[in-house]
Amino acid sequence: MKDKILSEFKASVGLDWADKKHDICLQSADSSTREFYQIQHTVNAIEQWAFSLKARFDGNIAVAVELSKGPIVYALQQFVHILAHSDH
Repeated sequence: MKDKILSEFKASVGLDWADKKHDICLQSADSSTREFYQIQHTVNAIEQWAFSLKARFDGNIAVAVELSKGPIVYALQQFVHILAHSDH
């Protein structure tokens, strides 16, 4: 079942939230390679990052976050191609 759910996404992202920057781990669905980088915690940086994912993958992106609510969760909710999920 897990593989079926993940196959609906073009990429998966682990996002570690912080008040000044976010650590990102990105893996394309068709690759075993992971990319690690950071984005700043600004509206502009988050929007640019989200739109770059849409342009690059042209499909839904799964984002795992450590929070169930908060600034980054609310920021990601505006993008229809991003499904943010938390275990909390």
